[in-house]
Amino acid sequence: EEIVHNDNDNNNNGSDHPDVPSQVFIAAALINPEGDERAGEWVSIANYSAQELDLTGWTLSDSHRQPMSLSDTLAPGETLKLNPLQTEDGGKLLLANNGGNLTLRNPDGFIVDRVQWKKVASGRVTIFDPF
Repeated sequence: EEIVHNDNDNNNNGSDHPDVPSQVFIAAALINPEGDERAGEWVSIANYSAQELDLTGWTLSDSHRQPMSLSDTLAPGETLKLNPLQTEDGGKLLLANNGGNLTLRNPDGFIVDRVQWKKVASGRVTIFDPF
């Protein structure tokens, strides 16, 4: 596994929105799976806040495709594994093996978390450090 520090331009993780937990982030991803790339890729979202979080209206996006709409509920301390990474335009998020980024936005479009990575070895899970 590889640990990557989040590239979070806004380190308050949404704290200026009182209804958005401040400890919700992109926790990990399998960017370069062995075998079928698209079927094996996944991303996990973690809720380290003390409150339940309804992800309805939240989106996860790369810099190339339409965003992926989220709709699950995350309990405090829970992590959600997203697979397949289906986007609103019928495609899939692009987790580029040679580097890329993902952005997590709340229903108001506010960036809650953003991560970047460089080239990733096949079969290795990338863990994104939220700090």
